[in-house]
Amino acid sequence: MTNRKTSKTVVNIGIDVGKQYLDVHIHEKSLHWQEENNTQGIKCLLRHLAHYQVERRVVEATGRYEFELAQAAYSKGIPVCIVKPLSVRRYAGAVDQLAKTDKLDAAIIARRRQLMEKPGSGSAPDFFGPGFSGFFAKAPLCY
Repeated sequence: MTNRKTSKTVVNIGIDVGKQYLDVHIHEKSLHWQEENNTQGIKCLLRHLAHYQVERRVVEATGRYEFELAQAAYSKGIPVCIVKPLSVRRYAGAVDQLAKTDKLDAAIIARRRQLMEKPGSGSAPDFFGPGFSGFFAKAPLCY
């Protein structure tokens, strides 16, 4: 594995969120691993990602299972872009990635960052409710 602390490469992270697991992919390093989608797994993931110079952390919206990860990142001042699942699927189809596994989804989410605007340019949609208004000040929703 790469010596992460001395790595100067800017990386983009794609995270496919499931009920039980977070599939994480670092696009520029072609690294993939899984963490449990619980408090302990999220802490481990954020600690691991702290060793990289991350341009974007992109998470696919999946029925509110992504909120614990997004809130933990926000509490540490880490911006996270939450993207619509349909836009990820359409991008996957556009690049002829028709197979669908959690590992491939994480890779597609990380690759999709090339089409996204810079962090901080998105806005919160109404369906998240008033409890998340401060959350999107630092961690916007990116379409």
